[in-house]
Amino acid sequence: MWGTIARMRLKPDVPEEYLMAQINAAQTERMDGWIETDVYQSAEDPLEVWLIAMFDNEESYRANSESKAQHSMFMMMRACLDSDPEWHDAARAFSKTYEQEV
Repeated sequence: MWGTIARMRLKPDVPEEYLMAQINAAQTERMDGWIETDVYQSAEDPLEVWLIAMFDNEESYRANSESKAQHSMFMMMRACLDSDPEWHDAARAFSKTYEQEV
């Protein structure tokens, strides 16, 4: 799997709920190869937010990141931020999920 981790800083006057609504709206239709998006908010600095988006492979990720639709969604999200995100593109090296027996 392939994806990106974005470190972002919210504008102080933009409620975090507004950013989350923008991200959620962008995820209403499944993009080709998209698997998941997670958003984390710093416990020490509520204006710092980390977004992780995962795709099946690098090709799907790159196609999405270069699409006009994704650019439009990004610009809506960007309006909530103090500056451009700090992007870190990467292949997933390891993941473990706890599965509870039913």
